[in-house]
Amino acid sequence: MKNYVLKVAFALLIGCVASKATTAQFKRPHVLIGGNVSYNNPQGNFANLYKFGAGGEVFAGIGFSKTYLVGTLGIADFIGNNENSYGNLIYKPIKIGIRQFLFSNKIFLNADMGNAYIKDKTMSNSESKFTTGVGAGARLFGLEASLYYNSFKAAHQGGFSNAVQYKVGWSMTL
Repeated sequence: MKNYVLKVAFALLIGCVASKATTAQFKRPHVLIGGNVSYNNPQGNFANLYKFGAGGEVFAGIGFSKTYLVGTLGIADFIGNNENSYGNLIYKPIKIGIRQFLFSNKIFLNADMGNAYIKDKTMSNSESKFTTGVGAGARLFGLEASLYYNSFKAAHQGGFSNAVQYKVGWSMTL
């Protein structure tokens, strides 16, 4: 009798786990879309050549629950200082990353990396460089604001060109 009860209990447990796994596999993922405008504050040696930058981006992501895989396309124009012989720098990133929502989808953390096309007045063609970033933000009624630290390798810089980005925009989940 004891063996029979254990077999029935085990079969019920397997059935419950299989039922949960089946419903989880067919659960519809969420889609996240949005866009931001940004003010970019150059940091370190990069600030010696550029005053500030302004730009924008669009993003889309897919995920379950509170974690999203997000792709981002953007553009920023960094305005050169007077002693900068390279002129303005155009930065066009293509990134993929993770966005993790916390606290009822109101606060989020974001990290991404990718490729940026960079061009200034001394270049005949744009250069392709590695770029990465990390940030945090808040989202309320579709509006979002975030603080982001972005890094890329500019052509005329020793090391990485870093900027703190202040972003404001919108996003929605479908």
